[in-house]
Amino acid sequence: MPAYYDGNLALKKEEPKVKYRETKTTITRKHGLPIREKLLYLLVVVLCCAIAGSVVWKYNEIYQLNLSMQQMQQEIEQLKKESATLKIETQQMLAPQSMIMLAESKGMIYMYDEVEQLMVNNNESILASVNNANEDGAVSNE
Repeated sequence: MPAYYDGNLALKKEEPKVKYRETKTTITRKHGLPIREKLLYLLVVVLCCAIAGSVVWKYNEIYQLNLSMQQMQQEIEQLKKESATLKIETQQMLAPQSMIMLAESKGMIYMYDEVEQLMVNNNESILASVNNANEDGAVSNE
């Protein structure tokens, strides 16, 4: 700046004043949540965990039931196959030829004439008893 101020040294030179603005900045601290709100959030989280746990528990039970059902079905199929083979085996054992062969292997003697005579006599006695029953029924109806 020049030494002369508008041509006069007697005047004191005025320096431009820098104006400072005083601003107050207030720093606010965030306070934590109130205790009630914290407890509410905790309760909500615990409730959600309990619901999720119960859902997982139910799905686990459903899985266990399905697994046991599949095992039972496998056992049923196995028992059906075993039953079918046993039925075939019993039919084979009840066949007259297999009975005769088994009896002969055990030492029994098969007398064909006597068996045929017994069968004929047995059939005649059955027919006679059927005829007697029919005659008795006819008499009782009158």
